Amino acid sequence: MNDLMSVKKVSSFSRLLAAYGKVNGGNRFDAIDGGAGAGTTAREMLQHLGPAQKVYAFEPFPGNHRFFKPEETRILLHKQALAAGPGQMCFRVPSTVAAESAWGQQGLAGYSSVGYLVPGAAPREEDLNVDCVAAQDVVTDHASIGFIKLDLQGGELGALQGMAQLLSGVQFMWVEFTHQPGLVEFLADHDFLIFDTEYFFFGTPGPEAANLFDIIRTGVGLSTGATAWFGYRRRPWLNYTDEFRRAQRDFGLVQTDLVCINRSHVDLFIAASQHL
Repeated sequence: MNDLMSVKKVSSFSRLLAAYGKVNGGNRFDAIDGGAGAGTTAREMLQHLGPAQKVYAFEPFPGNHRFFKPEETRILLHKQALAAGPGQMCFRVPSTVAAESAWGQQGLAGYSSVGYLVPGAAPREEDLNVDCVAAQDVVTDHASIGFIKLDLQGGELGALQGMAQLLSGVQFMWVEFTHQPGLVEFLADHDFLIFDTEYFFFGTPGPEAANLFDIIRTGVGLSTGATAWFGYRRRPWLNYTDEFRRAQRDFGLVQTDLVCINRSHVDLFIAASQHL
């Protein structure tokens, strides 16, 4: 796991898209937003894409669909979950934003960012049955996809399997990582270099956590009502799996985001990294 993005304190795909735009003529490619939520990330992407480019936004949770506006014609909303192939699957939403909460007061009542697919699980009464789709069956112009962001609460590997035909043209991806089995291997097999970024934890950091992580933010309120903190690794992890699991156990680690660089476009990445 390469720590260059941690050294440069990269915590947002926007910063990378801006850097790429400076060296490749303004990012004249389309993008995929997997787990598009309320459309915030899709709108953020458009700020760094060329004026004719589009974002294919995939969001299966009905409570989030009202946040997408018809006049946003460059955001193509698909009300399905990304997966390895078409079909239907159980979708579980542990919580939504309450109207009386801080997020609810900002107009986000009913929103949720924590829904996830539960393949093969016995459905609960509150679960939804959602349509699933492989991105490569939906995106009409395969060669135009240059950036992909996936925030799928554990469903990232299935989504990548369903867009394998698109990946050769992708310049880079931003992929949520909770140490899902098989994800890193899939990325390596498809010729992507992998970099970790900022780490996200529940709770409050203690002294030992402060020794191991360069803490950037604390007391961050989440849409679920929980509190979080964020930081970067202070040192290399010789056994990444063991260290990640230890941080999950001891410090409340939830995830990091992976920057995944297509080796075919590594020269472009090296040029863009000079602008970070």
